[in-house]
Amino acid sequence: MTEHVVILDSPELAAARSRVLAPGHRYPFPSVPRRTSPAQALAELVPAASADGVAAVRLDSPLRPEEFLTLGEALGDPVFETAPAVRQRVTAGRILNLVTDTPDTPDIDQQPFAAGWLLVHSESSARPLTRQPRYLLFQCLFAAASPADAQTIVIPFDRVADRLDPADLTTLTRLRYRGARHPLARVEEGRTVFSFRDPGPHPLVLDADPGVTAQEVRAAVTALCAAVHHTETVSAVPWQPGLLVLLDNHRAFHGRTRSSTQATGRHLQRLRIVTHANRHPTPQTDRETRSIR
Repeated sequence: MTEHVVILDSPELAAARSRVLAPGHRYPFPSVPRRTSPAQALAELVPAASADGVAAVRLDSPLRPEEFLTLGEALGDPVFETAPAVRQRVTAGRILNLVTDTPDTPDIDQQPFAAGWLLVHSESSARPLTRQPRYLLFQCLFAAASPADAQTIVIPFDRVADRLDPADLTTLTRLRYRGARHPLARVEEGRTVFSFRDPGPHPLVLDADPGVTAQEVRAAVTALCAAVHHTETVSAVPWQPGLLVLLDNHRAFHGRTRSSTQATGRHLQRLRIVTHANRHPTPQTDRETRSIR
């Protein structure tokens, strides 16, 4: 393994990020969320999320915490939210309350609650594959006052992979986060799955397989970030109270646009769910230090 440090601070990438994540632009959603019952929700959500990376249904009202947790447990093992930075925002040990009430901040632990944008990523991308959630399950308690603020955006892996040169995609399968065992890109069931978080202007420290040059590393990671930030590949969740959303972490990146105000009024609840094939440790052994990576 050879260590490489890459800084993706080009004006072109900065402009592309801004086009996708700045407030004001309204993104579409793949389909109109249908009204359904909690008992039928997963039967509709799982197939659609497998196809598009994300799916949504409308319930008559938001679920109570115990109902929301039970729904998540039908998919797998909801992850305990033990990070000290978020512990005061957690209900029933595993439901994270996402409320915008913090100014823009470089602190990665506070960014889910801040007015700034949330960089595009796959969930828990740097953790071992057995600790990466397969699903993110959300429900909306209150929507933002402005639908253009704090949009949860979704970018399917397939569309990103289609934009990459095969040589760059091959290089990504030979790159890992420093100390990690899994690559930034891998193939599962014939589809490309990414484990990656856009680092923004901050240094990205990677390990490369023998024979991969520094030029190939920079070219591949730059191409990946450029492929992610195309507005025509982006969809956004149309949050309304009672909306239930399933995101497949093996099918899509997600992020959030910037808010025009520190207090958007939006309140989401989120479960991170590891499927039963890759069970997650209990809170006694899971000592998380990061809330979103």
